[in-house]
Amino acid sequence: MLFAKYKNPRVGFLIYSLSFGGITRQILSLLEASNGIDWSGLAYMYAKTGEDWQYDSFIAHEISKHCKIYSPHKYENPFLEVVKNSDILYMTGIVQRYPIFEDIDFSGKKVITVAHGQCKYSKQQADTSKLYGHENILMAVSEGAARSFDDKDKVHIIPNGIDFSRCAPIIPREQVRQQWGVDESTVVLGHIGRIAKDKNPIALAKTIQHKDYHAVYVGTGPHKNEFLPEIKQCCGDRLTLINHTNDIGSILSAIDCLVVASPL
Repeated sequence: MLFAKYKNPRVGFLIYSLSFGGITRQILSLLEASNGIDWSGLAYMYAKTGEDWQYDSFIAHEISKHCKIYSPHKYENPFLEVVKNSDILYMTGIVQRYPIFEDIDFSGKKVITVAHGQCKYSKQQADTSKLYGHENILMAVSEGAARSFDDKDKVHIIPNGIDFSRCAPIIPREQVRQQWGVDESTVVLGHIGRIAKDKNPIALAKTIQHKDYHAVYVGTGPHKNEFLPEIKQCCGDRLTLINHTNDIGSILSAIDCLVVASPL
């Protein structure tokens, strides 16, 4: 056992931002499924709030039900608050050495770093995490993601879990499609996730451009405003945009094909 010496380990999260995406959703799933873990808090460093894509107010509210959130709006160094109250630190999204870390004592702390992909950011994150902590625990969600680490033999591979309850539809398929203005004869393709260049969201729109299909985009992201004009041009009126929903099951039930075009 990696943490057998801890009877009730105090675990904290150090992340770049509370943005819309898979990482924050994964953290929430960990919090919801935990048993016997003392969550010491979550600290993030990106300071913008409101409608900015880097801060998801919904996910922040859900996470706050399980552990305290240390914001740069309220704390001069939110990371310091979490580190000093934790035995184990889950660090993600930190891809370079930031000044905010320089005054923090990581002595005796275990630092967990998880690789979720094979892009340059996964490699930068892996390299940065080695700079901190008494001991580094390397994890990856796949064999491919494990290649982000130089010490591949020391990587613990744990595939992402699935919360099946989130895949169960709440609203009947017919009712959801009616809201989108499509009937059962129309083929509906969907994109669920962050609207960013590394996710290649335009692939779905280009498919719609050449087929008599309907597109559904669920999510927001750093490049949404950049992609939106081209998406609308390709899809015309055969397009539904949804910023956020916690009812992913009903979306999955209503579409005919989920498009995952990320090259990473």
